[in-house]
Amino acid sequence: MRASARGDITEVSVVEVWRQLIEKLFEKAYVIDEGLYGDVDEFAEKVAYFFHCCLQGLEAREGAVHVMTELSGREIRQGCLSDGPEFGLVQLLRALSLQAVLPPLYELFGSGVVLFSSQLGVRKPSQSLFQEAVSRLRTGGISAEETLYVSCRLMTDLVPARRMGMKTALLVSEKSGLEFSREVLQNPETRPDRLLTSLTQVAALVQA
Repeated sequence: MRASARGDITEVSVVEVWRQLIEKLFEKAYVIDEGLYGDVDEFAEKVAYFFHCCLQGLEAREGAVHVMTELSGREIRQGCLSDGPEFGLVQLLRALSLQAVLPPLYELFGSGVVLFSSQLGVRKPSQSLFQEAVSRLRTGGISAEETLYVSCRLMTDLVPARRMGMKTALLVSEKSGLEFSREVLQNPETRPDRLLTSLTQVAALVQA
């Protein structure tokens, strides 16, 4: 885990929260079948996954699999930087698979960057999270300047990505999840390089 930088936002581990709640239940003679569910840490992770999947969950943007498959076929490497626990990747892949058949995972995320905030213990827009992403890109032979970061969240995602040298694109296809500021949009140092009304437009912006 990378040391947190000043101003980083601490990630609250949902697994740890559930572990503490379960231990409170143990104090009231609550027991679990460890042969079936594992020890308290394993059980807490299972409960956290179930809660997140059923009551929060993830939804793939329209056209996501289409454009990701096209980029993969053109050997354009893709990555994922997300807040949340590592099991979010499983939920993401399930959500994507509802749209269409996915390429193999190693082809889908060929950049080698699949990073969740729980792995570092800090959330977006924490500087150290984006620094780690750029470090992993460089390990794979990709510079920040060669990277296009796409998101519907301007302040949380695109501004810190731009500060790290990445190109940025703000997705404004729907109001759900959209986060922006007129002042930031007008500032040449923070405004995104592109505005997208559909994910399918990404394919025209990048080249191998």
